[in-house]
Amino acid sequence: VIHIDTRSLVSWGGNRPRATIAADLDALKLTASEVDVMLDLGYLAAPVDDLSLRWLLEELLPDFGWRSVIIAATSVPKSVAGEVDKGDLGSIPRHEGQVVAWATKLSGLPVRFGDFGVQNPQPPKPGGSPNMIPSIRYTSDNATFLARADLPVKGRSREAKQAHYHRLADRLVNHSAFRPDCCWGDHYLVAVANGSIRSASQERMRAIDEPGRDITLP
Repeated sequence: VIHIDTRSLVSWGGNRPRATIAADLDALKLTASEVDVMLDLGYLAAPVDDLSLRWLLEELLPDFGWRSVIIAATSVPKSVAGEVDKGDLGSIPRHEGQVVAWATKLSGLPVRFGDFGVQNPQPPKPGGSPNMIPSIRYTSDNATFLARADLPVKGRSREAKQAHYHRLADRLVNHSAFRPDCCWGDHYLVAVANGSIRSASQERMRAIDEPGRDITLP
């Protein structure tokens, strides 16, 4: 796989991106038909405009004949605090579906989709955060839903943290977008909601989300 961070294309030593990629293939003694190319768009704060996407595809896709084309992107911001208030259940639109649909139409090639899960490309700092607000993220076809508690974990007992996640899970499983029969993460969320599993781990709640759900293309 050749991974192309599209956010850094402007600083490729003054060469056109397609010339640099062609030189890399020559150096590796590979043909494009042996390689998957991943166009990494990173964080999409808004839908990609048609002009920019058209330039990108025309620069990197035609004439190469890649084995497959992958577009990776996410609409999850670095901090969700500005998107969903404490104590609320809100949603963040997923712009990725529109990008994949446009890329397929403009390139005339089948385009595969990859994302960053329920996380921004810039991961959070390792270790606990005492001011963290417990939350659960859940992806539907075209939105990421986010249920946030109203109080931080600081000073809370394990039982109190478990109660937070129980309430958050209950709100999500009763939302119309929830699909109880999809994946193992859904089953886990149901178990937290009904009390058969008591969890106090934010990391676990990130893990059980299902970022691989199919997006509905426009």
